[in-house]
Amino acid sequence: MGCASLLVEGQYLFDAPSGLGMNLALMKVEPKFPFHIFISHSHQDHFDPQEVVSARLQRGRGMTMYLNRTAAGLLRHYARFNRFRDFSRKRPDYHVRILAPFRPVRVDARTTIMPVLADHDRTHYEQPLNYILHIGGKSLLYACDTGWYADRSWSAVARCRFAAVVLECTCLRTATGGRNHLDYEHFLLFVQKLRQLKCLAPDARIIATHFNLHDYDSRKIARLRRQGIVIARRGMECAC
Repeated sequence: MGCASLLVEGQYLFDAPSGLGMNLALMKVEPKFPFHIFISHSHQDHFDPQEVVSARLQRGRGMTMYLNRTAAGLLRHYARFNRFRDFSRKRPDYHVRILAPFRPVRVDARTTIMPVLADHDRTHYEQPLNYILHIGGKSLLYACDTGWYADRSWSAVARCRFAAVVLECTCLRTATGGRNHLDYEHFLLFVQKLRQLKCLAPDARIIATHFNLHDYDSRKIARLRRQGIVIARRGMECAC
């Protein structure tokens, strides 16, 4: 399964999968502080605790991690096996905030995050999250491991006008029915729904990500490109 992660303006990171630190180093990315990490859910292709405790990301200049209760619980277990970070001790430069769906949080003076409930793995009653980021007068939807939204999530999305949407297209050949993951057909239906709700700016970027590499179909990728969909790749930069 292809891992997915998004860094906005060098300061706002969505998901921290295994290999994040290596990718940042290869791309020579220098995070800006205070740094903010938004975790969608506890699966390792989105959340590897080793990556969020990296000294490269902290350097004593302030970091806040936002995540659901299930993922936050993993941090306490991780501390038992990791000598570099004890999450039970409060530090002035490191904060953990537990989020609930549909409750917006002010991140800083120009940035607000709205967690949206996704239709994904609910093992141990986890609430997988997608995110609506409002920053500097623009909005972005990060919808990875989402499945087809329930009405309340669509209602939250419908109130926005997005400059960019980062959307999973995990299964190109296998039909999921829109449950747990978006397949090719439901990816297109999701984009169509966004347009019907009139919540896309005229020049909005639609970026497809998180492809299942064992279910890859180059012909469908080509069709997405012909429809103006941007295909995500490692190190890709995008201005919106």
